[in-house]
Amino acid sequence: MYTAKLSLKLCAKIDYDNHQDNADDILYGLIVAFVQNGQIADCRTHPNFIENDCLCVIVNIFNNDSLDERHHNISIKKTLSKLNPNDLKIEILGEEFESLDIAKLNETNALILTTHCYTNESPIRSFEFQPIPIHYLPKTNQDNENYYNLICWQKDFQDCDSLQMRCVVGEQWALTQMSDVNSELSKQGLEICQILKEKLGKPVYYDLYQYYILSDEKNRKCPKCGGEWLLKEPLHDRYDFKCDKCYLLSNFGVSEMEWWRYIPTEYDLCHKL
Repeated sequence: MYTAKLSLKLCAKIDYDNHQDNADDILYGLIVAFVQNGQIADCRTHPNFIENDCLCVIVNIFNNDSLDERHHNISIKKTLSKLNPNDLKIEILGEEFESLDIAKLNETNALILTTHCYTNESPIRSFEFQPIPIHYLPKTNQDNENYYNLICWQKDFQDCDSLQMRCVVGEQWALTQMSDVNSELSKQGLEICQILKEKLGKPVYYDLYQYYILSDEKNRKCPKCGGEWLLKEPLHDRYDFKCDKCYLLSNFGVSEMEWWRYIPTEYDLCHKL
């Protein structure tokens, strides 16, 4: 992950048929478009400030090339074409401390769809469990324009994870969404996995989180096909179950002493702070 600064001149304007966008509208619209196109990590809030007659915003990006023009979709190109050449400046400020190394899409045989409430990394991991920048993937949304459905799933999963971590409002509902293969959240995730599988020609596994410890953990069957899926050895010290028919991964129930085992590496820094 990298940190970047976008600076847009305060005098920048875009004229449309029935209205005019000023600098704040333009920059907000670009941030939303970049997020939906997988070029900027969705951090919900982005620090913004005025500097040298420019409106500036600090964003997190997946790689140092994430904001290169070659990754722009039609919507972003259209907006940028309406600006003067010097209106927008993009600076890469540096690599984030202890950020994870990214994987190359063509060097992994399978992918994993997973996230949690403490990360803004890509929700797509290689099977070696390294993040893959979203904009390196084929478009996943129905209009084939961006990754809106993938971003929505990521935010929804993180919201559910936040609810179950706080253990106050909506905890049981959130856990059900994360652990039930037939929940709306799981259905959305599995649909995205299928889209990517068809477009990439390689398996895309869904991370089905299990919180409660069951009395017969090792005898659990795949919740989708009923088949055997217990692994002889944990995968990435995280997954204890894997179904190659349904493309599902899961874990043993989590005890209070080891719940953090299932949080990827980037949580460590957040936990220390």
